[in-house]
Amino acid sequence: MFNNSDEDNIDFCDAYKSQILANNIEEESSSLFSIIIKLMIILVLFVAIGAISFYGYHNFMKKNSSKGMSLPPQSTQISDDDLIVTLEEPATKEEQMQEEHINNKKEENIEEVANSVKIAIAKSESKEEVSSKETSKQEAVQEKLEVPISVPESKYLEDLAKLSNEIDKERK
Repeated sequence: MFNNSDEDNIDFCDAYKSQILANNIEEESSSLFSIIIKLMIILVLFVAIGAISFYGYHNFMKKNSSKGMSLPPQSTQISDDDLIVTLEEPATKEEQMQEEHINNKKEENIEEVANSVKIAIAKSESKEEVSSKETSKQEAVQEKLEVPISVPESKYLEDLAKLSNEIDKERK
C-alpha cells in the first residue's frame, strides 16, 4: 500500500513544481487584471467626490443667495456719457416763492396737528380725573352701605361715618 519508490518521489516533485509554476503565471495575469480594476475603482471614487463637491457648492450658493447673502459686487463699467456734469439753472423768484409758500403750509399743518393732539391729550386726562373722582365717590357710597355683623362694631362705625361726613362738609 505505501510503497515509497524513487520514481514516485520524482513524479511528485515534478508535479508539485509544475503546479507552483502554473499558479505564478495565473497570478501574474490575474494581478494585472486586479490592478486595472483597482485603478478603475479609484477613478470612479474621484469622479464621485468631485460630483458631490460640485453639488454641495451649488446648493450652498443657492441657499446663500436666497437668504440675501450674495457674492461680492462685480465691477461695473461707467460710460463717458454718465460722467458728464450739467449745471442747473437757478430757480426764478416765482418758483422760489411757490416753494416757500408750500413749506409754510406744511409747517402750519404740522402745527395744527400738534395742537389737536395736545387738546385730545388734555381732554382724555381731564376725563380720567373725573372718572377717578367718580370711582372714589362710588367706593365711599359702597362703604356706607355695608352693614357690619356685630352690633357694637356697627355703632362705632356709624359714629365714625357721621364724623367723616362732618369733616367732609367742613372741607367743602
